[in-house]
Amino acid sequence: AAYFYFIFLRRFGSPARTNFTPPRGLPIASLPVVDLIPILGVFGALVLLVIVLFTWAMPSEKPGLAFTEAEVAFLFPAPISRRRLIHFRLLGAQLRILLSALIFTLISRGWSFLGGSTLSHVLGWWLILTTLNLHFTGAALTITRLIDGGVSPWRRRAVIIGAVGIILVATVISIWRNAPPFPAGHVGPREFAAWIAGILDAGLLHWLLIPGKLLIAPFLAANWTAFFTTVGPAAALLVAHYFWVARQEVSFEEASIAYAEKRAARIARIRGG
Repeated sequence: AAYFYFIFLRRFGSPARTNFTPPRGLPIASLPVVDLIPILGVFGALVLLVIVLFTWAMPSEKPGLAFTEAEVAFLFPAPISRRRLIHFRLLGAQLRILLSALIFTLISRGWSFLGGSTLSHVLGWWLILTTLNLHFTGAALTITRLIDGGVSPWRRRAVIIGAVGIILVATVISIWRNAPPFPAGHVGPREFAAWIAGILDAGLLHWLLIPGKLLIAPFLAANWTAFFTTVGPAAALLVAHYFWVARQEVSFEEASIAYAEKRAARIARIRGG
């Protein structure tokens, strides 16, 4: 408790350090906050886009809603609707997400060139991780619904990978046509980073990155005014994902039971040596 107090709570609401001295070999860290935020927003949104595409192209065998054997035995026979089971699983993930947000905030505390405060960083990470968790769940439930509808795994993967491939080709062509020219004259870290961000934020990719930029904006907010300005669209994105997941009419019980049995057998093998 004392550890978390000195790391997090005593800094809640306090601005991040501004007397940051960039380490050698990382000259981009010396850029002002106002210059870094758009660049980091583009790169962060690109990372989120890659994660989302990978989720659809290479889905996990894990069901959209994973339950333990005890939860399966206690909850599934009970008169509980699927929607309530979904809510139970989503709420159960919040503790893990909050702990992850605290850990990521601890890691990012040294990125003082971001501005903002520790509390805004925790909330920003929570928004990002919760929305990603909802997207993972929604994608898994959607894939389960496709399987229940008779779509074979190979056909599903071919369609998804083909769609991702088309998006990538269209994105490359769009970037090639709309990319800004390389800056003339002396090109320093600021100009080069801005040029790369301009390339990534051109054409079709610009529109594909908009959800990610909206989601990551509260974390990158330099102050509380910017945070409250950007938290609305990010929260709307989270709420949209929630309704997408909560309104799924998918029979996930069998997959959850099978996963719980596999998990219990794996734990038993580990304990048995």
